[in-house]
Amino acid sequence: MKLKERQIALIKGMLARGDRQHDIAALFGVNGGRVAEVANGKVGKDIEAATGRLPPVRFSPYEVRQVLAVAVADLSVALSRLSPSSPPGDAVLTLIDGVRANLSAALAGELPKQRNPT
Repeated sequence: MKLKERQIALIKGMLARGDRQHDIAALFGVNGGRVAEVANGKVGKDIEAATGRLPPVRFSPYEVRQVLAVAVADLSVALSRLSPSSPPGDAVLTLIDGVRANLSAALAGELPKQRNPT
């Protein structure tokens, strides 16, 4: 399958962003060799990399587990600090905000930072 100019520009942008070649190939439904040809300049060397609106990052199963593990750990700590007789304290609300931020970052294509909540 021959890649169109727009696809080559997107592939170059995704490579510049750090996406893995096999993830890009899967997204475009092509053999990884097509992406490698773009990466090494055999195809589309005169086409500029796309910037701005690139397809979202696709996480590997390991990375999805990492995102969820951080969220579950933070939520577990927050739940352990809740008291049925009083409203949640600032520490619990901060942890919950951190979980929300990590999950939002994951949806934007960023991996969360491992944290040790205290």
